Amino acid sequence: MTTLLRRALQEHDIPGIGLVVFDSDRLVIQKAMGLCRLGEETPITLDSRFHIGSNTKAMTATVIASLVEDGKLSWEENAITVFPEFAETIHESFRSVTVRQLLSHTAGIQPFTNDAEFDAIPQFSGTSQEQRYEFTKFLLTHKPFRTPGKAVEYSNAGYCVAAAMAERIAGKPWEDLMRLRLFERLALVAGFGWPALSDPQQPWGHRYKEAKENETIEEFLSRKSGTLVPHPPTDSYRISCLGAPSGDVHLSIVDFAKFAQMHLRGCRDMETILKSETIRFMHQDIQGSALGWQRTGPVSSHSGSACTFYSQAVLFPAQNYGFVLACNAGHANAWDGCAKLAQAVFDEFKDGSLQEQEPNKVNAGDSDGLEGGKADTRREYRINETYEVIGEPTSVPDARVLAEQDPYQFQ
Repeated sequence: MTTLLRRALQEHDIPGIGLVVFDSDRLVIQKAMGLCRLGEETPITLDSRFHIGSNTKAMTATVIASLVEDGKLSWEENAITVFPEFAETIHESFRSVTVRQLLSHTAGIQPFTNDAEFDAIPQFSGTSQEQRYEFTKFLLTHKPFRTPGKAVEYSNAGYCVAAAMAERIAGKPWEDLMRLRLFERLALVAGFGWPALSDPQQPWGHRYKEAKENETIEEFLSRKSGTLVPHPPTDSYRISCLGAPSGDVHLSIVDFAKFAQMHLRGCRDMETILKSETIRFMHQDIQGSALGWQRTGPVSSHSGSACTFYSQAVLFPAQNYGFVLACNAGHANAWDGCAKLAQAVFDEFKDGSLQEQEPNKVNAGDSDGLEGGKADTRREYRINETYEVIGEPTSVPDARVLAEQDPYQFQ
């Protein structure tokens, strides 16, 4: 794994990278290497925090699932019951759209994955919660992008609507719900926005200097080289509060793994902060989508990038393992490097050999190809082997294919 990570750095213009491979009980392989920022000497460690882009969606869906378990919301809840004041203005096609449809990208909500879509909407004011409410009202007043309930249409904006519904029901902003119902329950050190905004020693994102604003997806994917430069976290490019529920969390690679491991455990009918039946419901295949995840046969996965960082999470429940990776570069060459790394991890452990491997020894602060951070020894897990094998994967979902569905976040 160390060799694979070093190759990704050297061959794909990636300053720093982290990888954790886990099963339902252990974080078996934990590695981080590289630099937090080109031109500086601060090393990437297992404590370094990466912006995970659209992998935030699974977290938002998890928080909403906790509200469902508490009886505050239901998967079949629609906007009219949560926002009765919309009754006279909501578009007829959206009257019966449900929370489950919003989280599985089947609600027909406009995608909002590029700047042009934002140029056409009003400027909202107020707190983050108030702006998400106004954006929700705006979205539901207009004609659907697709017929609700008929097909998957990847939508960042759909997650804003779902978050606004959760905010109204719970009486708290999405950011507080994430802290109280997810970060604290899993003991994650996580936050919102670019990591270096809250701590200058955290990783900066990187992109090619030659990249243009408002590039098409074809232009973005064709740019495989250039002058790699750090992205200043204080400049004007950042995820707005409207896009935060779909893609604005940062956390360490180890904490990212703990979150993904929680979903692996639930898929295998094991204890988590949610009931296992809730997790399994979230991972049901809906035309290749799921609630916060994407499905490729028996594999649950998702990628995330706001074009300065990249992340990926992949779960193989039937084989009882998964992995997460993240790097502080968001160009297409970095995506290629992560795709190769993901495939190599799959090839290494597809035969079940991870179960025979001893967890690597880790020391806090280790980096540069050494294992770093701390092993998770706080929890004892109940093992249940009743998980029904639902198929054998033949490959890991390609990172570029997954990421093409969400090439740009809110700018």
